[in-house]
Amino acid sequence: MIYRLILVLLVSVSFFSCGEDSFPLTGTTPSPGGDPALSDSGYVEGNWVVRQFVDEEEDETASFNGIVLAFEPDGAFKMLRSSDLIATGTWNLENNGRELNIETPAFENEDESLGEDLYEIHDSWQLSEISDDEMHLIGEDEFFVLVRQ
Repeated sequence: MIYRLILVLLVSVSFFSCGEDSFPLTGTTPSPGGDPALSDSGYVEGNWVVRQFVDEEEDETASFNGIVLAFEPDGAFKMLRSSDLIATGTWNLENNGRELNIETPAFENEDESLGEDLYEIHDSWQLSEISDDEMHLIGEDEFFVLVRQ
């Protein structure tokens, strides 16, 4: 009987000592030092193109043909089409680097005057996977796969 009590106590302590931050993101390339947190914005900074965009199970990647998403070190966000600036905003990482927020005022009202579906980037995204050359962003009914340019 005492062994069962000790076993239950050990299992309980082990279970409750694991916090939410104890589990790395699946498929994530951890930052230097082995920490699965992605709070180092250097992983995101740079120019990215959309390899795939799916919205409500529909592939809408074609809407982003010729589009470059530029994440500047100072938190500025730029969307370019054929090197022409079409939208600006800001970006930042939250939730220990697991959430990427992209704010573009031109797209706040789901305005498609600059291009169909481009407003979709204006959102808060779960950063589910990132490496030196690929980044996966997941939203409620959509996801992006970005590749470094």
